[in-house]
Amino acid sequence: DLQIKGNGVTIGIVEPGGVYVDHEELLENVNHEKSSKLNKIKKLITVQKLPPDKSQKYHGASHGTATAGIAAGRGENGIGISGVAPHATIIAYRSSSTAEDALTIHQADVDIYSNSWEESTFLYRPGLVRIDAAMRTGTERKNGKNNIFVWAAGNERKNGGNANYFAHTNSRYAITVAASNSAGRYESYSNPGANVLINA
Repeated sequence: DLQIKGNGVTIGIVEPGGVYVDHEELLENVNHEKSSKLNKIKKLITVQKLPPDKSQKYHGASHGTATAGIAAGRGENGIGISGVAPHATIIAYRSSSTAEDALTIHQADVDIYSNSWEESTFLYRPGLVRIDAAMRTGTERKNGKNNIFVWAAGNERKNGGNANYFAHTNSRYAITVAASNSAGRYESYSNPGANVLINA
């Protein structure tokens, strides 16, 4: 047991619907100041609250909450799951139309940006150029602390989808990740692509 649990690491979860920051599996790990304070400034930080019945239907922030749990669900608390880095800090962002802001506003604080969302536009448009510029800035920081940008490959394999077709997943500054199942095979929905570095 190497006891590598994410201590001292900050993960930015960038999602269109945000993250339920008061979820019992995330509450202890979320940086609530940075996940709420800037909601009033840039309107890109999520301050989602769980529904009264704590339902996790696939709407709103439930997808972002799931990805945050996989990354840094607290674990070792007798409640339920444990994330890959159960002691990492989470800052939750909404991507929506200001993804480039989400990828730059805390670059000095965030180590890894997790992006489990996709852009429907084929290759480049102005907003995607700005996202690419944001990632370039993060990977070329001069203070010795660069950012890592992780992107989901996408979910359109059955319809001929390919991760090469989208500017953010095909960026030289991104680590593109496809989805695998419990048998270690790629999921039937997960996009292929020459730019896919990891299948996880």
